[in-house]
Amino acid sequence: MASPWGGWGTKLNVTSIVSQGLEQVRSLREDVEKSFDQVVTGAPGARVPLPQVEAEKATEETLTEDNVNPNEVLEVKTESGAPAAAASAAVAEDSEATEDLALDEDKQQDEASAETEQDEASEPVQELAEEEKQAEGGDTDALEDQREAQEQEQEEVEETEAQEETEAEADVEVEASEQAERVEVLGERDVEEEQEGAAAGDDVSEDIATLRMQLEMRESQLLATSTTIRELHDELDKTCHREVAAVERAQFLTEQLENMRGEVAKLTQLHRDTSTSQSADVQALQKALAEKEERLSALLDEGQALSVKQAQLEQRLRSLRKEKDELEERALKSQSQFEASAAQVKDLTSKLTASEEENARLTLENRQLTSSADTTSASVEKAEQGAREAAQQLEKLQAQMKELTLDVSSKSEELERLKTATQSNEALNLEKAELQQTLQFLQDTVRDLEQEAARREEMARAEIADLKRKWLEAVGRVDMLGQSVSEATQPLLRQIHALQEEQRARQESWKATEGTLLARIDEATEERRAVEQEKLDMEQQLHERQREMEDCEVELTRKQAELARAQDAAENAKADARELRGQADALQVDLDQAKHQRDAEAEAKQQLQARLDSAEKSPKKIEASATATAELGQAREREAQLRQDLEWHRQELQRLKSSTSQPAQPPLSAGSTSSQHHYVRRNIDGEQYNGVEGVNGGLSSEASILKTTLETAMGDSLSSTGGNTSVLGLSQLQQRLRLREGENRMLKQQLEALEARQKQTTDEIVRLSTRNALLESGEAQRGQAQLELAKLQKHQVVLLELFGEKEEQVEELQAEVSELKDFYRQQLDTLASHNEQQQKQREQQHQ
Repeated sequence: MASPWGGWGTKLNVTSIVSQGLEQVRSLREDVEKSFDQVVTGAPGARVPLPQVEAEKATEETLTEDNVNPNEVLEVKTESGAPAAAASAAVAEDSEATEDLALDEDKQQDEASAETEQDEASEPVQELAEEEKQAEGGDTDALEDQREAQEQEQEEVEETEAQEETEAEADVEVEASEQAERVEVLGERDVEEEQEGAAAGDDVSEDIATLRMQLEMRESQLLATSTTIRELHDELDKTCHREVAAVERAQFLTEQLENMRGEVAKLTQLHRDTSTSQSADVQALQKALAEKEERLSALLDEGQALSVKQAQLEQRLRSLRKEKDELEERALKSQSQFEASAAQVKDLTSKLTASEEENARLTLENRQLTSSADTTSASVEKAEQGAREAAQQLEKLQAQMKELTLDVSSKSEELERLKTATQSNEALNLEKAELQQTLQFLQDTVRDLEQEAARREEMARAEIADLKRKWLEAVGRVDMLGQSVSEATQPLLRQIHALQEEQRARQESWKATEGTLLARIDEATEERRAVEQEKLDMEQQLHERQREMEDCEVELTRKQAELARAQDAAENAKADARELRGQADALQVDLDQAKHQRDAEAEAKQQLQARLDSAEKSPKKIEASATATAELGQAREREAQLRQDLEWHRQELQRLKSSTSQPAQPPLSAGSTSSQHHYVRRNIDGEQYNGVEGVNGGLSSEASILKTTLETAMGDSLSSTGGNTSVLGLSQLQQRLRLREGENRMLKQQLEALEARQKQTTDEIVRLSTRNALLESGEAQRGQAQLELAKLQKHQVVLLELFGEKEEQVEELQAEVSELKDFYRQQLDTLASHNEQQQKQREQQHQ
């Protein structure tokens, strides 16, 4: 059985690193929101604190190395930005409400370190913020629109977070119920073992007591291991719940980061200066992370050792059960042998009682014959025949006594065998000793009977005359005695037969119940094995899920690198947009110059008109008027051309204004889409990633070619225009606009590629959800199997109670057998006392 402890360590390490990085992103988003609120409200210091922003970038680069607690960083950032607006404060309160489960000590340490850094860097940040506030006074309308979009996205993310938190809580409850069911199964197994130990016979009572002590010790150990495993599972569930909540909340924050990352691009230089002060904190956090990982590894090692001990205990319990079954089989065999010997003893007792009654009646007959010997002289011959028949009967009785002695010897041998089979049964040894005594007593009685028979023969020969007279009466009396003996022994034989039949019926019922119990136990063991196999399958699926999570995390790092590259491209596009704004300002200046030139031309036109008027008045100046009309026509043509140029400049200025607002939007939208789904995009193949990189490379090469062609066209236009500065500025502006359009097309293609990846990730999520549904159905089947197992265990308990009742019945039968033995002893004692009395009477008669 594979131990699932190995996958927990990797899961905790990687997922905790991801959650911490996302918490860093959340804190940066909150700082950006605060700066945005300050810009909108016109408060002083309307820029983001420089050290915090640059520290956030540094922590994003070292996410895979640093294992800082995300809850701590979040609280530090929220405390440092106390004078924020009401909207950002509400967002911070929502984020803090979901993360109250973090450790308080680590929070206080990180808060102190962050506050010191912020106090050091607050003064230069405020100065730079005031300078940048003056430069960005015209962007407040656009920022307000972005703020409204951010609030809408935040509401959607909070709804998704609430749904996923409920799902995580349901998973935690399912795991807790599974742990409780495992502990109950272990307790029920221990109860079954104790009940089976209690069902053992009296022959193995001492061994069962020792086994019970061992089982109690094992039960306490198993309970201790189950509690430790339950605690570990609870800790893992808490950490997983925190990680899921942090990752879900990070989606909206990453969108905020992508939208506002362009605003803080100028602060990277200051972060390089302050990175040295933060390295010490990073090292301390790394040490704390290493200590936590060592603790987790120690806990995992302890869990593995406990699992090994549990396997050893299970093997020991199986061996003990086998030994217990063997002892029970031996006890049943010895019990059956004992019952057979008891039946034989009963037969012997019945025979002995019959023989004793016959002996008593024969003694009475002898007394009657001695008293009537004087009157039976006429029937001497008949009496001799009767005496011979009596001698034959005595011989028969002696033969029967020998057979009885042989039977008793065989029973003694069987008792010796029983003694070797059940050494711990002292009752059988006592019974054997008593039987040996009874055997010796029977042998003595046989000898006495032989002696008495010899005396009878002598007395019969001496008193043959008397016996002949009383022979007829003796024959009648003997017939009467035979009938009375047969009638007296029949009820006892019937009782013995009924007892034997009842014992056989009990044995058959016991065998039937034992067979049914064994069959049900086998079925229960098979079901338990099936459940264990299902458990192993579930653990294998869990390991596969953990591997998939690791692959997704690797893919996440790749996507983050790609996102950083897209952010750089967006920053470059924004810088180009700023350059375009400067060029638009230059074009505005050129337009003003063109207006001044148009005014100068209008003045020249008026002067020419005045000259024409003067020329018309003076006919002497016809030639001058002709030249003036020519110059006036040229001036009109030039004025029309200037008007056309002015209209074209106005159109280009409008296009520039529209283009300056548009280029910054595609990379931001691309960043937002990528940040929206960066948590979902985890299972994208490496080939697709390489293909998208190839597309990006092709687009960048096309943009570079377009740029070079535009630069050559710019050079040609410069050489062709000569000294005309206005036409040169327009050509440069057109070329730059074409370049920006090419870059916009490239960014749109990247956005389409990211949307294709998003579709693939949604398909993967659907597939994983179907798998989760199948796993939940398997868990339901497992619960049903456990319920059936509980029912079987209850039925087994009922059967064990029936078995206890049967054992009580057997004990009652044993008590009855002991009573019969006592009765037999009493009969033997009475027989011995009667024989002694007869001997004394005969001695008195002889005297």
